[in-house]
Amino acid sequence: MRKFALGLALGLVASFARADEEVAIRARAWQPRMGLDAGAVLQPVTVGEPGRWFVTSRVSYAYRPLTLRLPASTPVVAHAGYLDLTGGVVLTRFLSASAHLPFALTDGRNAGGIIAPPAFALGDARLSVDAVLLDNKKGGASVGPGLGMRFTTSLPTGDRASAFSDGSPLVSSDVTFEYAAAVISVQATLGYRLRTAHRELRDNVQGTLRMGDELPFAAGFLLRPHPIFRFLDDNDRHRFEFAIEGSLPAGPVAPFSSGSTRLAPVSLVLGDRVALNSRWALLASVHIGLSDSIGTPPLLASFGVQWTPVRPDRDGDGVPDELDECPELAEDRDGVADHDGCPEDDADDDGIPDKEDAYPMTPGVESDRRR
Repeated sequence: MRKFALGLALGLVASFARADEEVAIRARAWQPRMGLDAGAVLQPVTVGEPGRWFVTSRVSYAYRPLTLRLPASTPVVAHAGYLDLTGGVVLTRFLSASAHLPFALTDGRNAGGIIAPPAFALGDARLSVDAVLLDNKKGGASVGPGLGMRFTTSLPTGDRASAFSDGSPLVSSDVTFEYAAAVISVQATLGYRLRTAHRELRDNVQGTLRMGDELPFAAGFLLRPHPIFRFLDDNDRHRFEFAIEGSLPAGPVAPFSSGSTRLAPVSLVLGDRVALNSRWALLASVHIGLSDSIGTPPLLASFGVQWTPVRPDRDGDGVPDELDECPELAEDRDGVADHDGCPEDDADDDGIPDKEDAYPMTPGVESDRRR
């Protein structure tokens, strides 16, 4: 059923004179998160350090995402590839903005010869704003409950013949609740996606499939394996992701009505984010389709690279966090060990304040250290 609906969107391109008006459909349900520290599906409530900006590039492969079943033949697009480019900036401690531009890359392989997907097609661009409603950042880590809100809009910039465009703007908002502890962060997201123009896919065999508004959701947890499984992550660079994500129809088809499963994509997502250093990170994920619906291939794999050129400096003392031994405490710049990022009142711990110590880096007694 899933393969039929997806392929039908493409088949109508060749079958109807007004295909560009009738078959606009985004055949890939998964949309990558767009924040600074985002994984494939989950994203921390905190947005990052103000002034930090980033660029992320992802390539994805989907197995058998598109099929078309007609009485005469059954063309199948056996493989599909995607390229996602994302960029963003942290505006304040509580606000960030980002943009996403997707592309469809496909080999156009099919069985019946009717479908010939474009070799390269632009998808619908997205703009997003993330806001922190309840900040749970304590020091350098997230602890306790946090609450965030996201506003996203997509623009119909995509090539409709590629089944990679909704054909009209989409506007969505969602709320994320997070509870973070030392090594784990549990998250749940629920939102509403408004489709400004509803679509109908017509089929002589299966009837009409009405595509309208959606209720996107996600739930799962992020895990730092280092404190528990050091043999997996000796340098504390990995962040594993385990999540369920998808959406339910919200009108005109009711969420749990007859036939709604074809409009309810659900996937299991396993991912990993590897922080190579303060500027570079690798992202990888595997998506396993759990429903027979539009845009849910049995298997999708994604790999990405993120570059953040600005070196973060949380305490603003001029020492980058990656070199700062006290990233939450500003260096006092008194000429004593100013390179380590930590303020020193008595660097040699001899009981004599640095301001009065003739040799602040060499311990001694007060009587022979004073000038």
